[in-house]
Amino acid sequence: MPRVRWPDPPPVKASGDRETAGRTVQEVRRRLNWLGWIAGAVGSIFVFNTIGFLIPIFIGAHERSHLALVNAPVVVGYGLVCGLVLSTRFRRHYDRTLEWLVEGRVPNEREHRATLKLAIYGVKLWALGWFAGAILFAVLNAFIHSLGFAAVVGAAIWLGGETTCALSYLVSERTLRPVTALALVARAPERTVAPSVRVRLAWTWLLGTGVPLLGVLVVGTVGLTKSGVDGRYVASAVVFLGLVASSVGLFLTL
Repeated sequence: MPRVRWPDPPPVKASGDRETAGRTVQEVRRRLNWLGWIAGAVGSIFVFNTIGFLIPIFIGAHERSHLALVNAPVVVGYGLVCGLVLSTRFRRHYDRTLEWLVEGRVPNEREHRATLKLAIYGVKLWALGWFAGAILFAVLNAFIHSLGFAAVVGAAIWLGGETTCALSYLVSERTLRPVTALALVARAPERTVAPSVRVRLAWTWLLGTGVPLLGVLVVGTVGLTKSGVDGRYVASAVVFLGLVASSVGLFLTL
């Protein structure tokens, strides 16, 4: 079955077709904006469900509904506020970085490096959002339940955020290809500004497959060592995390 992919934005000559350049900048910005919102929503749903699978294993199934009702509104509110703040910050940086392309001129050294590092800048913002979310929900659940459950929540959010950021980074790089190509045509970088292929492969496996597999090991260990744990909940969590590891790992390697 042929792969389905977005068509590339219209090509722009390095010499500067300003109208076409403006359309390219706007189209790439629009796609990156959608990517950020979709990645955040999918990642949040994944983490929320992961914690739902972990609750019966670590604290008891009878508390799942109560904790879900308390956390769900905060998840939605934080996601909207964080998404608006981060998307606005990235959009301003993106527009400032690509002024050279819209104006039809050769980028200076700062603009050139910033253009080639747009995907890295974006993933740093997303990682900051996930880190802040992990702290927020760990503190919240420490107050409404216990420090132990707060640690589980914080770890699950951070690990889920790492996987989401890895996916977002790779898709962002693909989305930014037209802009990156124009920057490389305009001038060659003086030094490396992006991770090497070996580093990317290592991080792809670690964040896309290694993190969910770590969750499988933790759940399996708890199931073996903690008394009174229902084996059905352990099996459900292991199957869920195994499917995540397989699907995310496959997506990252395509």
